[in-house]
Amino acid sequence: MRKLRVIIYGRGKLGSTLIERAQDAGVLAELRCGRSEDEAPEDAGLLVLAIPDGAVAERMRALDALYERSIPFVHVAGTLPSRHALPSGRPTGGMHPLISFASHENLPRLRGRTFTLRGDPEAIERARAFVEQLGGQPLVRELSGPRYHAAAAILANGSVALAARAAALLDSLGIEESERNLALAGLVESVSDNLRVLGPIRALTGPIVRGDTQTIEAHLEALDGQMRADYVAIARLILGTARDAGLSAEAHRELLHSLEKATAGERSQTD
Repeated sequence: MRKLRVIIYGRGKLGSTLIERAQDAGVLAELRCGRSEDEAPEDAGLLVLAIPDGAVAERMRALDALYERSIPFVHVAGTLPSRHALPSGRPTGGMHPLISFASHENLPRLRGRTFTLRGDPEAIERARAFVEQLGGQPLVRELSGPRYHAAAAILANGSVALAARAAALLDSLGIEESERNLALAGLVESVSDNLRVLGPIRALTGPIVRGDTQTIEAHLEALDGQMRADYVAIARLILGTARDAGLSAEAHRELLHSLEKATAGERSQTD
């Protein structure tokens, strides 16, 4: 069977990751700058648009006349429709990676990572082959739009925001940045391992799910200002998950009372 040749448009973090990991895996892949006047290779099997969401529709139309109709186009946007009506009638789709792309200096690994695939059957078939060659996990579901993308953003961006608050606390204790980052990354990786095996409800640990009001009050006593307010907001979210994990109604009331008392105390100090 002839190996799939993939043309990738986009030199951002995602496009750079795709081309580098494709080359690492021995995939026939080529990175292009995205100019519509580029000459199309005759043996292309899939075109991937790793470009800003707002440019996808226009770029697809511009490239449509250059490539054979049999070559599917897929984009990597999580919020856009998978199907685009192009003059050629070619198959189109979406190939959204549930992966965090933070920096050109630290391109993420793709092996074992999930790509959500959707769209026309021919586009899904080629995209699946590409993802599998990268070592990724294809998830074929017609998922797109703000609700789906919000789920990814809550975890990918929210976990970093939480890590930043934890980092600020460790900084205040005089921990060196390199040691801090290593410690926080190790903690997050252990949470990730639990999520993978147990799911989010059973993966929850700590004083809230144990109903340990004394420890929570000690935390609150050690914090002040915005840090305490952030802790209370996060603890309220954890409380909801803890109820799903089996926290008793009585323990829930006691913990909620402690959080409300801390909030009332902050308000009285600012009045």
